Amino acid sequence: MILVTVLLSVLISFILFRIIKLTMWVRRAKKMTVNIPGPKPLPIIGNALSFTKVKSLEDVLKTSRCLPPANSDKPWHSIRKLWLGPKLIIYLGDPNHIETVLTSKDAVNKDSLYEYFTFILDGMILKNGKEWNDLRKPFNKILTKQMIESCLTTMHQKAIKLCKLWERVAENGKLHNLRPELGNFFADNVCENVCGYELNELDNNKLDLSGTMERAIMLWQKLFFQLPNNLSLTYCRYSQKGRELAKVTRVLTDICIQMLRVNVKRKEALKDNNEEYTKNFIDALLELKARDNLSEEKTARLATDVLLGGFDTISLTAASVLLMLAIFPEHQEAVYQEQLKVVGEDPNIIPTWDQLSNMECLGRVIKETLRLFSPLALIRTPSKDIDLGEYKLPAGSTLYIKLHGVHKNPQFWSHPNEFYPDHFLSEAVINRPKGCYFPFSTGPRGCPAQLYGTIIMKILLSTLLRKYKFETDLKYNELKLKYSTLLEVSDGYHCRINYRNKKSENIS
Repeated sequence: MILVTVLLSVLISFILFRIIKLTMWVRRAKKMTVNIPGPKPLPIIGNALSFTKVKSLEDVLKTSRCLPPANSDKPWHSIRKLWLGPKLIIYLGDPNHIETVLTSKDAVNKDSLYEYFTFILDGMILKNGKEWNDLRKPFNKILTKQMIESCLTTMHQKAIKLCKLWERVAENGKLHNLRPELGNFFADNVCENVCGYELNELDNNKLDLSGTMERAIMLWQKLFFQLPNNLSLTYCRYSQKGRELAKVTRVLTDICIQMLRVNVKRKEALKDNNEEYTKNFIDALLELKARDNLSEEKTARLATDVLLGGFDTISLTAASVLLMLAIFPEHQEAVYQEQLKVVGEDPNIIPTWDQLSNMECLGRVIKETLRLFSPLALIRTPSKDIDLGEYKLPAGSTLYIKLHGVHKNPQFWSHPNEFYPDHFLSEAVINRPKGCYFPFSTGPRGCPAQLYGTIIMKILLSTLLRKYKFETDLKYNELKLKYSTLLEVSDGYHCRINYRNKKSENIS
């Protein structure tokens, strides 16, 4: 009885301590952000009632835009705040504010909301502190310019393989959804080039990786925006939808387990033969596994975001680029003429590093596509207060950085809602603040694979566009869009694929 009383006393004391600490933080945060506009919060629940009907990422955006500005002359896209219970969310849309936050060493931590993504991945993208640093450092050392340049031949070989797969599409003349094969192309590349594992999905197409991710994101949204799942991550994991999502995404972990096993065998074989080998990311994870005594399952989960980032978001971007070029044939023709000038018409020619750097027109098209079809936002939690001059951002608050908002702000873009690659002519770029375009993020937590992604994208598109011409019945202003990992076309990326000329039919 005495023991029970002591335990209850300790528990009550702990709860009271947390309540007092939270109350003091809320008071301090309210005082610091008194000049940041936002809707008036209700006691205890804040502005949570405004979000009771939210069921998707689109609903979040619409609801946020409809909240009253609370007697402010500041535009919605500049800076705003709202309270979800004791959680302070500050919306940032000013490029200077965004650049300050993203480049700050005190704002490198991902917000706790990202924990809900652990149903799908659980590696470098979601980690904070030492765990993030232990994964990021070896990745940076591996994904160097020299390493990427050594992969040009492999990238091109797989682009040629994709060209051959699409020959049957070119021959039947029907509309074809580009995303599945593009997903397989990028998955094969990231597995072989970064992880030392031959997946061969372009040949086998057994895993339906793109379809798996579409189902996973759909289930995740249903899970995250449904009570009581969004109140408790633990409950969420054991709910019916949580178990279903874990089952759908199991394929990613299984692939990563195979990566581990193949690399262990390869390393042992090379060691027995006294052969040198090039270290890849899986080798770094195996070293981490040995150092921290991690299980195979846990180690494999650390690789899931490299796999996912290596095929999902980049394949969506590639599909969006090709769809934009199909919708706007004048831009496709301009890119093709550049290819003739820089590389030549033969798709069998592997572009050199210098040639890839000289593909300026293609580069502008890729950048403009990333501007229009970007992620919805980045979310950070500062470990210390951040001074923006006029405003102060409290440590522990949630900073919601509106990528899609700033990417379409007419203050910085002459044609904000149009596909206009000239936004990225050098004279236009000079006249814009740096913080109004950041599809790969920036600063300490900027995407470490930005250079890799740019190079493989150019290799693929250069090869495809020298062999094929893409057409579609879709109209830009009639596209139905949805938020997933990026803003994407709801009904798929359907294009007709036609040979450019007789020579391009004879690809070897």
